[in-house]
Amino acid sequence: MTRQSRRQFVVVLVAAVLAVSATALPAWAQSKPKSGHIGSGRQGGALGVLFAKGGYPVLFSSRHPEELKDVVAKAGPNAKAGLPQDAATFGDIVIIAVPYGVTPQIRKDQAALMEGKVVID
Repeated sequence: MTRQSRRQFVVVLVAAVLAVSATALPAWAQSKPKSGHIGSGRQGGALGVLFAKGGYPVLFSSRHPEELKDVVAKAGPNAKAGLPQDAATFGDIVIIAVPYGVTPQIRKDQAALMEGKVVID
């Protein structure tokens, strides 16, 4: 699968999850869900920017959150940066966008914080 087709798949999947979650909730509970991004590179960063510009609260994360100033500035006022555990705690939806080899460690480290949440990796 190419990077472009994987990105398209993730965008469609996230849009479907958001649409289903919005229609499944009563009108009084339909606030925009918060999105926590573990990994804020090409994929996690691009999705987060789109969500933030759409009015969704977004927390981008990295082991070095000080390096995320550019993506947070690009995303606008609905975005902030933090550590991976911050994203796992913050997000109603947690998006894991890290290199494949790191995914098992993220799951191990953040599993308790992501329990009961929508997790997309």
